Amino acid sequence: MKKAKQLGMTTMIVTNGSHLSETFLKENTLYLDWIALSVDSLEEGDNIKIGRAILGKRALDKSYYYEIVDSIKRYGYGLKINTVVNRVNYQEDLNAFINYAKPKRWKVLQVLPILGQNDVNIDDFKISKHEYHYFLNTHKCIKTIVPESNDQIKGSYVMIDPAGRFFDNAQGTHRYSKPFLKVGVKEALEIMDYDLKKFLNRGGIYDWKNNLNQT
Repeated sequence: MKKAKQLGMTTMIVTNGSHLSETFLKENTLYLDWIALSVDSLEEGDNIKIGRAILGKRALDKSYYYEIVDSIKRYGYGLKINTVVNRVNYQEDLNAFINYAKPKRWKVLQVLPILGQNDVNIDDFKISKHEYHYFLNTHKCIKTIVPESNDQIKGSYVMIDPAGRFFDNAQGTHRYSKPFLKVGVKEALEIMDYDLKKFLNRGGIYDWKNNLNQT
């Protein structure tokens, strides 16, 4: 993260917030621009079912999410919220929380089956387009919402794993490149199945730097 910032990049982490201590937030203001907070539900029981729990046992609850949002904003980080809509939470109303948190972007993603990752238990969480749009309709007044259905997600992402490999999801599984620190970015990207048009259509282009401190 620090190296990326030193190279002039806009930096972001995606996290459930369980390790966002006051020390971390205070010490990284020079290196970290954005924090994307994963919030699927404010209900403890639902978070246990979904897996938003510490060691799979202690659920992250409503008061925790409100407190972590306050901490993120107190230190001046840009806030983005990611929500994965699934069978457990698609009827939940998060309007009050989102209006309180006021994220610059709220990504609302339909739960996506990925072979080799979540395919063992995914049948308990998959939802129809109708159910996904039920959630979107519940939150239609949120101006910063960015919906991403399964069709929009597949093939429009190139991601990076902790080993420094690019990976995509176009074929319904994760396919990995060689580590780009060994072979270079150009060679690592060449095997990625990535649709630029889909990326653009889902609003992938965003002025992260200049929108950081806008309300």
